[in-house]
Amino acid sequence: MVKLLLNPAILTFFNFPPSIRRTIYSTNLIEDFNKQLKKYTKRKEQFPNEESLERFLVSQFNNYT
Repeated sequence: MVKLLLNPAILTFFNFPPSIRRTIYSTNLIEDFNKQLKKYTKRKEQFPNEESLERFLVSQFNNYT
């Protein structure tokens, strides 16, 4: 714990309001996004080749950001 508190970046983290800190700290958004990608890409028959799968993934990343 002491090592964590000595990290200068931790002070930057605590400068954010608590509501923002919760969002930054949580990985729920990332986990949800990965879950959605798995859901859509699990059925490989919808992608005739690897290139189409890659295009789909890139489009999903672009839509998400």
